[in-house]
Amino acid sequence: MKPIRFPRPASWLGALLLLWSLAAGAVAAPLPGGAVAGPRMGGVAEYRFPNGLTTLIVSDFSKPTVTVNAVHRVGSALEGDGEKGLAHLLEHLLFKGTPSHPDIPKEIAARGGRANGNTWADRTCYFEVLPATAENLDWALSLEAERMSRGRITPELLDKERGVVLNEMEMGENDPAATLMDRMASVAYDWHGYGGSTIGNPGDLKSVTYREVVDFYRRHMRPDTATIVVAGAVDEAAALGAVAKHFAPLPKAPGQPPAGRSREVGQDGDRAVTLSRKGEVQALGLLYHGPAVSEPDAAAFDLALGVLGDAPSGRLYRRLVEKGLASSVWAASFGFRDPSGPAFVMAQVPRDRSLDAAQKVLLETVEGFAQDPPSEEELGRARERILLYLDSEFADLDRFALGLSEWIARGDWRLFFLYRDRIARATGEDLVRAARRYLVAENRTLGRFVPVDRPLRVVVSQPRPLEATLSTFVLSQEPKLGASFDVSCAALDRSVTRVEVAPGLKGAFFPRKTRGGMVSLRLSLHLGTPESLAGRVAVGEFLAGMLDRGTARHSREQIQQLFDRLRATVSFWGGADQVGVFVVVPEEHLEETLALVAECLKEPALDPREVEVLRRETLAALDESRDDPGSRAWDRLERIFAPYPAGDVRRPLSLEEKAEGTRVIDVPALRDFHRTFYGLSVGEVAAVGPFEPERLKDLLSRHFGAWRAATPFVRAVRPFEEVPPRRETLRVEDKPNAVVAASAPVKILRGDRDYPDLWVAATVLGGGWLDSRLATRIRHTEGTSYGVRLSLEASNLDDFGRWNFTAITGPRNVPLVERAFFEELQRALKDGFTPEEVARGTSYLLEGMKVDRSRDAALAGLLARDLFLGRTFAWTEELEARLRAVTPESALAALRRHLDPRSFSVVLAGDLKP
Repeated sequence: MKPIRFPRPASWLGALLLLWSLAAGAVAAPLPGGAVAGPRMGGVAEYRFPNGLTTLIVSDFSKPTVTVNAVHRVGSALEGDGEKGLAHLLEHLLFKGTPSHPDIPKEIAARGGRANGNTWADRTCYFEVLPATAENLDWALSLEAERMSRGRITPELLDKERGVVLNEMEMGENDPAATLMDRMASVAYDWHGYGGSTIGNPGDLKSVTYREVVDFYRRHMRPDTATIVVAGAVDEAAALGAVAKHFAPLPKAPGQPPAGRSREVGQDGDRAVTLSRKGEVQALGLLYHGPAVSEPDAAAFDLALGVLGDAPSGRLYRRLVEKGLASSVWAASFGFRDPSGPAFVMAQVPRDRSLDAAQKVLLETVEGFAQDPPSEEELGRARERILLYLDSEFADLDRFALGLSEWIARGDWRLFFLYRDRIARATGEDLVRAARRYLVAENRTLGRFVPVDRPLRVVVSQPRPLEATLSTFVLSQEPKLGASFDVSCAALDRSVTRVEVAPGLKGAFFPRKTRGGMVSLRLSLHLGTPESLAGRVAVGEFLAGMLDRGTARHSREQIQQLFDRLRATVSFWGGADQVGVFVVVPEEHLEETLALVAECLKEPALDPREVEVLRRETLAALDESRDDPGSRAWDRLERIFAPYPAGDVRRPLSLEEKAEGTRVIDVPALRDFHRTFYGLSVGEVAAVGPFEPERLKDLLSRHFGAWRAATPFVRAVRPFEEVPPRRETLRVEDKPNAVVAASAPVKILRGDRDYPDLWVAATVLGGGWLDSRLATRIRHTEGTSYGVRLSLEASNLDDFGRWNFTAITGPRNVPLVERAFFEELQRALKDGFTPEEVARGTSYLLEGMKVDRSRDAALAGLLARDLFLGRTFAWTEELEARLRAVTPESALAALRRHLDPRSFSVVLAGDLKP
C-alpha cells in the first residue's frame, strides 16, 4: 500500500514563502484553521489552534502506516470523590461509537488497522494505527474529533460497560504483587490522586449515575486539554490541514480546564501496609515519593534506581537474587507530572525463604545508597540501559507516537529529549544527592510495618516553568529517520536476497533504510531427532535460558554491559528441538553484536551459581502460573491435545513437570545437551536493515559456518488425531477472576483448500478487533467478559489443527459465557455469515498481513519462516488471492465441514465454588 503523499506545497507555495521571507516586512501565509506553529525538535513539529488544541506531527515515510494518537490530559489523578475510576470507565464508553462512526470495531477492522485506548494517572489516550492513506487519516481524525465532542453515552451502554470494567478489575486482583502496589499507594498519599488505582473504586463504579458520567465527559474532554499526534507516512502540511478540517471547528470550551489536583505536603514518617491473601510467591515492596519528571534531579533519581534494580548487575540482584534471598527484583519510578510521584522497589521472595531477611537486605541496600556512592561502572551500566530504552522507542515510530502520550501528560513532549540529555550528563554526585533526599526511611511506604526512631519530613520541590528551560534546549545530534518501502509480496521477493550462508544455513536479507539505523535479525537453529530428544524437553528449555548468563570469556554481567554499550536488544529463545536469537542493533554495532551472540550460543559458561539463580527464577514463575486461572486452564488443554507418552518431544510439560524437571537439572546434563545437539544442521537467518548483504553473509559464515551439530536434525511429525471431548473444572482459590477455555481438533493445513474460508470464519466469529460475533455478544451486549477470543490454530506442515476459545470472566458469569459461546457456534453453523461480515473479516486479515510485512522485526520472522518451509512471498500472494475469493457460501460450507461444537474440550478455572 502506498504511503500518503499529499500534494507538497514546496513546489510553488514554498517558493512563494521564500520570496516573502526575503522581503522587508513580509507577512507569512496563514496556517489552516488559524493554527500557530510552535517548537520543532527531533522530527516533531508542534502547532496550536485558537480553541486551545495542540497537534504534533511526525512525518516519516519509513513504513506505510499512519498513527493517530489523541491524548487527553485527564486520568485518575483528576477524579473527585465519588468519581474514582470514571476516567477509565469513560475510556470504555467512548469506544461505543459516535454519530458518524456507530460501530468503531467494525470500521477499524474493515480498514485493516488496530486501535485501542488506555488510562493512567495524568492522561487518557485513544489511538489508531492504519495503512497510510489519505482516507484512513481523515477517518481517524473524524473519529477522534467526534469522540471528543459527540461520544455516544447512554444509560443502557453505561450499565453494560460497568460489568466489563468490574471484570477487568477482578482480573487485576488475581496478581498479589500488583494489588500490593495499589495498597501501598493508597497508604503513601494523603491528598493527591496518585494514591488511587486507575481502574477505580468498585463502589463508585457501581453507583455512578448517567448524569455524573456525562458531566465528567463534558468537563474533561475539551480541545484545550487535548493533543493530537499524527505520525507516519504523512506530509506535514497536508496532515496539519486534515487536523484543522476536523478539530478547528470545535468551539473553545468555556472557563478554565479542571485542575482538581491536591498537592502532597511531604511525608514525615515511614508507613506500612500488609496484604493477606492466598498465593504461591511472597512479595515485598517499597514506595518512595519522587520528583516530578520535569525536575533536573528526576534523571539522577531514575539512574539511582537503575543502579539498584537492574538485572543482573544491579545491587539488589547481587545481594538478594544471587544470594538466594529473593527470586526477582526490580526498581523504577513512574515519572508522573506532579511532584511526589511514586517510585517502587519490588522483590519476589519464595515461600520457603525468610521475608524478614530479604527485607533487611532490601532496606540496607536502598536506603544506604547515599552512603555508598555508585562507581563509574555502575553509573555507566544504568545510563546505557535507560538510553537503550529511549533510543529503541524513538527508532520505532509507532512506539514513539504512542509513547509521546506519557511526555505530553508530564507537561511537554520536549521533555523526552531533555530527559534523555539529562540522563547522558548526570554524575555520581547527582545520584547521591537525589538518593539522600528521597531514598530515606521517612519517605518510605513498606509492604509491612517497620518502626522508626527519628522522623524526618521530606518536602518535594515544586516544578519550575518549563518554557525557560526548553526554549534554549538544542538537540545534540539529529536522529536517523527511515525510508518508505513497498510491502507487496512481489516487491519484497524482488528486493530480498536469498543465499546459502553455509551448508545447512539459509539466509534471507532485505537491506533498507530504517528509523534509527536499526538492523533486525533473526537466527533459528533446529536441533536433534524425536528419538534422541526423548526425555530431554526440560533440559533443552532450561539451556536456552542460560545462553546470555555467561560464556567462557565473559560473565553474565559483562555480557549485559557489552550489549547495552552496543545499544543491542538481544533475546535468546528455544526449547528441546530449536534454539534461536532475535537481535535489534544499530548497523554500526552489528559486527560486534554478532560476535558476542555467537560466543553466547557456542561457549555458554553454565556457571553453577547462575544455574541456581535461573532455577529459582523459573520455579518462582511456575509457582505464580499455578496460581493463575488462565495459565492453569491452558496448561491442562495443552496436555489434553498432546496425546503422546511422557518424554516425547511433542508432548508439552505440565506446570508440575516443568517444576520437577527444573529442580533436578544440573550442569552435566546441560553440558551434555549442548555438546550433543547445539550447532548447525538445519537453520535460517533473516535480517532487515541498512546493511551490506555480502558483508553480513561473510560475518555469519565466519561465526557459524564451521559449527556443526553432532546430531542431525529430523523434524518431529505431528499427524492429526481425534481427541475425545471432555469437561474439567480446576479450583484456583481466592481468585476473583475465572477463565473459560475450550479447544477442538480440526484436520487442516495452512495450504489446504478450506483454510482461507476457515480463517475468515474464525475471524468473524471470534477474531478481529472487538467486532467479532462473540465479542459483540459476550463483551458488548451482555457485559460478562473483558476479553473473549476464538482462533484457528493451523500448521504449515502438520494437519493437527485446533479451534481455541478463551474468555476472562467473573466466577458467577461462567455459565453465561459458556452458553453464549456454544449458542453463537450453532447460530453460525445454521445461518452462516453476511457479505459485510466476510468482507470485513477478509480485509482485517489482508491488511494485518501487510502491516506485519511493514514491521522490521515481523518481516525478519516471516523471512526466516519461509526459508525453513522452502517458499517465497509468492506463496503468501497466492494465499491473499484465495482470501479475497472467500464468500459467505464458501465460508459456511467449510465451517460445516470442519467445526463440530460437540468436539470441544472445556476447562473452567477459578474460584468456582460448588
